[in-house]
Amino acid sequence: MKKLTLFMALLMALVLSFSGCGKKDKSGTNGNDSPPASDSDDKKDEDKKDDSKDSVSSDKRLVSDFMDLMKSETYTVKYIPVKINEDGSFVEESPVTLAVTPEAKAIIGASEEDGAGRVISKDKKIYIISDKDKMVTVLNEAASSDQAPALNPSEADYDKQVFVGNGKEDFLGENRDYEEYSSEDQTLRYYFDAGKLIGMKSILPEETTLWKIEMFSDDVDDSLFLIPSDYEQFEMGN
Repeated sequence: MKKLTLFMALLMALVLSFSGCGKKDKSGTNGNDSPPASDSDDKKDEDKKDDSKDSVSSDKRLVSDFMDLMKSETYTVKYIPVKINEDGSFVEESPVTLAVTPEAKAIIGASEEDGAGRVISKDKKIYIISDKDKMVTVLNEAASSDQAPALNPSEADYDKQVFVGNGKEDFLGENRDYEEYSSEDQTLRYYFDAGKLIGMKSILPEETTLWKIEMFSDDVDDSLFLIPSDYEQFEMGN
């Protein structure tokens, strides 16, 4: 069997999308509420915010529509993972499509080495599909590990994010407006171009991850969850 480099990466991202949705607590604070600022928060904001900090109304944040969509559990997001090099430079990787419904999830991607592929979760199974090899690897959902790094935007706990502040900083070579939110040990910054969401940064103690957001919608193509009947299938694990 060929090495499933791309598809195993997609699998880790899919597993994290489960853990992100599973951690939601409807009694938690949503992304539109602003908690009272502490002295440490004020100092942090003063250090990194510029004169644009009052440009976003507290009752309607720029990222509200995106947060509401992600909490709905029915959406499609197209994004590009961005690799950050040690020297601070960045490389855009292959585009990824994330499709979610209450019954199923799918991550679709491609690479020059592996060709097109996708990972689908439904009916308590995970299907790793290689269109190049016409092969489907099937795993039990319970056998998958949720200890992978944050690889997709759905990993965030959107119900518990609280607004920290807003400002301007460089995002992929351009000075962009951003809004910052925090949730437990994760900080998220959302970047905008003329009010349109164009990117995200996830900041965790162990790593920082960038995503360039291409589009997001509440429209989901059901064909993304189909398992090809003419592909060879391999069962892995119990």
